[in-house]
Amino acid sequence: MCMVKEKYELLEKEAMERVGYIDSLRGFAILLVVVGHLIQFNYNAFLESKLFNIIYSFHMPLFFFISGCARALHIDKQIFLKSLFAKIFKRFYVLIVPSIVWSSIVPLFFFNITNITWRLTSSYWFLNVLFVISLMWECFLYLEMKCSQKTLLYITCLSAGLLLFYFDIKRIPIFYLMMFILGFYFQRYKWINKINIHVYGVLLILFLLFVSMFKYGSEVAGDPNRIWLLMPLSICASFCLIKLFETFDSKSYKITERLGSIGQFTLGIYLAHFIFVKIGGLSFVETHFDIVLQYIILSIIAIFISYLCVFLQHLLQPFGWLYSIMYGRLNGFNKIDR
Repeated sequence: MCMVKEKYELLEKEAMERVGYIDSLRGFAILLVVVGHLIQFNYNAFLESKLFNIIYSFHMPLFFFISGCARALHIDKQIFLKSLFAKIFKRFYVLIVPSIVWSSIVPLFFFNITNITWRLTSSYWFLNVLFVISLMWECFLYLEMKCSQKTLLYITCLSAGLLLFYFDIKRIPIFYLMMFILGFYFQRYKWINKINIHVYGVLLILFLLFVSMFKYGSEVAGDPNRIWLLMPLSICASFCLIKLFETFDSKSYKITERLGSIGQFTLGIYLAHFIFVKIGGLSFVETHFDIVLQYIILSIIAIFISYLCVFLQHLLQPFGWLYSIMYGRLNGFNKIDR
């Protein structure tokens, strides 16, 4: 345990200052997740909801894009090479351990203990996929720093060929990997300032033109070609939103501060919000309000649920090891060792 602590402290020496617009975008994205689940768990015909389909046309790929951006912020070559295994362990502890714990907790609130395995693979699928992507990417970064460019090119081509052979580019997980990599290089090479503002305008127009064609579930239910619609929608939305929030952040708008405060607790909100999203009576919103009013009402409820999740996280913080495994906080080791 002491060795793990030492390695973890080494990781903390990497630049860990928060980037305002990325936190704000995280906050916006997690609110979309909560709104989407409010619709999914409460609307009678959620698959027909325009708001639901708009949200699901980009919100989870956006999360992988943000994760890639965040990973690009904190790379110190000397520290990285010394701490690869500690970094992999950290990702496992932060992503997989909480998903296992909460997969055991959430079904108890719905009196359905047999649902635990389903929760792990369905409700918390994002954490499992993100862990696998992070694992692959950490190994790639290690090779990038250790190998020559020629060797790295061979390894990259071989790995890409194996991935495409086993998974096919039309499958969703490969697309999430692509979004993670895109986010990483977008942030690493500061594309946000290099892309002409008119390009963002074109991307926004393209998104608005094609989003009405997207229908959630079709890429799962046997129409793999639908992924070709999900890809451009997700890329257009991700690029436009990160530029929008970077602009808001530079102007110090209050809304970005509020979203940023939510964005710092994204994992805790994602883990706990399933307890609160089943609300009786929300089907009334589905049938009596237009899409704009639905979004306003559901956003207010989502904000309340998000702060409720943050409050719950603060409430559990004094419980050292329990807090550590529920929220993947390795600094909980300090209390464990005592």
